[in-house]
Amino acid sequence: MGLFDLFKRKRMAKSSQSEVTVSFEMPKSPHNYNYPWDKRRPSSNSDYSNAHFLCYFKKPRPMSNDPDQFARAVSYNLHIYDPIRRRNELLKKGFLRLSNPEEILSTYKVAELKEILEKHNLPTTGTKAELIPRIVTSIDAKRLKLQPMCQLSKKGYDFICKVNGCQDT
Repeated sequence: MGLFDLFKRKRMAKSSQSEVTVSFEMPKSPHNYNYPWDKRRPSSNSDYSNAHFLCYFKKPRPMSNDPDQFARAVSYNLHIYDPIRRRNELLKKGFLRLSNPEEILSTYKVAELKEILEKHNLPTTGTKAELIPRIVTSIDAKRLKLQPMCQLSKKGYDFICKVNGCQDT
């Protein structure tokens, strides 16, 4: 054991005695504002916020109940602090609708579609447009276990056009 080894041991002993504390609390705002995703604040129910929220569903979107699925920007920019509840309300009112299996499968990549076909011993050749009908006609939708998705309905599209001033409906 040399002089340097003795020095290393003393240094290690000193470093193991110090404690490191990490805080996971959110920093306090100097302006005393609540955070935009704070559910205690009232949500906006304006036509503007609803129309822009509906624009998110122009393509089929997963029906997850995980609040982190929705960007916090939705809460901040549109003042909708419970996007899951808002989505469910708009679904009940008919502005959104549940996607059918073809629409859900259209969100998958070709490799994912071919994987489904392989599992069910079906031919995997062809384009995405050929694979989707093959899956839908050959496999029962319940056996596919597709994640439910919702998307904009005709009523929702008309509402967006009315709010944004679209010419075509």
